[in-house]
Amino acid sequence: MKMVVLLQILSLMKLSKVILGVPHGGFISAVFDGAMGNCLFAQGCTPVTAELNIRFRHPIAMHQTTTVSARIISSSNSVYVLEAEINQNGQIKATAEGKFVDRPDLMNKKDTAYKSPYSADRSN
Repeated sequence: MKMVVLLQILSLMKLSKVILGVPHGGFISAVFDGAMGNCLFAQGCTPVTAELNIRFRHPIAMHQTTTVSARIISSSNSVYVLEAEINQNGQIKATAEGKFVDRPDLMNKKDTAYKSPYSADRSN
């Protein structure tokens, strides 16, 4: 099963007022976690991050459009392995691999305001 989710991260261009130089690695980690999580949301999963490994290859420039892509590379039972990359101007700036567990029991459909746009059940 291959699922690719592409996100255009335009907020990096606005960070120059808050962050000097390059975005902090923790911010980049959160971007990767979100991209891979959304890839699984698109499959109807309720993902919980179990492991996230990131390789920073080149500094990520401010004021440039940045593309983040994520894809499922394998799954077994309720465990999914995904990979993702951040790209600017055709150069891969950082890569990530993550393991996620599908935990639908953590999503209380009556009490949560969040509803995945990919969910088949749109009754709420």
